[in-house]
Amino acid sequence: MSYGWLSTEVPSVDEISRRLNMIFTKELDPNGYILRDIGARTIFVMLYSFSVQGRNWIRPAIITCMTDQQAQVKEEKARYLWLENNLNRKNKEKDIPGRWYKENTRESIRDETIRTLVHLGAIVEKSGLATTSPAPRYTLQTDFAELFNPQLVDEELNQAITNWQESNLSAIARARIAISKNMATSNDDGVLVQLPNGEVRKLSTGPSSDIAKAVVEKMSKRFLKEPAVLLISESAKKIVVNDERICSAIGFHIDVTKVLPDIIMVDLGRREPLIVFVECVATDGPISDRRKLELISIAEEAGYRGKDYTFVTAFKDRTDQVSRKLTPSIAWDTFVWYATEPNSIIHMFEGNEQMIISLGDMLDSSH
Repeated sequence: MSYGWLSTEVPSVDEISRRLNMIFTKELDPNGYILRDIGARTIFVMLYSFSVQGRNWIRPAIITCMTDQQAQVKEEKARYLWLENNLNRKNKEKDIPGRWYKENTRESIRDETIRTLVHLGAIVEKSGLATTSPAPRYTLQTDFAELFNPQLVDEELNQAITNWQESNLSAIARARIAISKNMATSNDDGVLVQLPNGEVRKLSTGPSSDIAKAVVEKMSKRFLKEPAVLLISESAKKIVVNDERICSAIGFHIDVTKVLPDIIMVDLGRREPLIVFVECVATDGPISDRRKLELISIAEEAGYRGKDYTFVTAFKDRTDQVSRKLTPSIAWDTFVWYATEPNSIIHMFEGNEQMIISLGDMLDSSH
């Protein structure tokens, strides 16, 4: 691969930041280690110093040495000289006016930004070096570096990003990006939800409706043998779906005067129907201890007992701020499900002092 463009051009930090946000999503970088300014500046310094696929290698401290003034120097020899001076500990300036970061920031750059980029396949770490070795060890992966070529624009850039994602990101990471983008496409026309029986209903536009759609169309098919939707409730419309026929058949009465959950489903594929209460959480309202007791009351008034009902708190993604904030308040003996990882579910298992069960036993029962 030719680096002709890199010899004369280095994209601005702002442009690198824009492209990073096209390549990765906040679900893949929930802490902002690469989508914040520090990520773009790290990539800038590596491109500036020709640290691409082993042509040059850097230490994290190099990022801290860059300044706005130096970043404007684009001539190739001057850039090599800058890198050499900063890699050489004897020649390295101790006081750099206007440096981007203090020297002691190198550890957070290494442990957060660079480590995340290594994990995502964007940075290559030199093999064979001892952990304590001060030798430069990081370089950009070739195809990733090419995504910042200023000559690559519009549809050509979009295609190059897609190709890189497919080649370098894990299947799970790619799925999370695709699902996340798809969930962001709802518009003023509302969110269309296909029920298990084939009917299509329209929910009002919003993140909670996007999660509800995922619960009905994805989660129910994955975790219920024969799913049916008894009710979908919205704040704008008290009842969107209320399948009175199924409710009557299984003896489940829905009292609209109660504070209802977002979704009530039933698994008809069991000897005894299983009622599933779901809260779709976009901002607040997970199944906490208090909320669990309220839902138990609804189930027991309909004649159902402990093993006949369960609870699910559904989030968009386990890395988003809402999920991380509310997870500690979720009640034990409930489930947690994430729309961006539809094939997986978390059981908030609650044991007691009399119950003796090992991790191995739990693993055996899950296979």
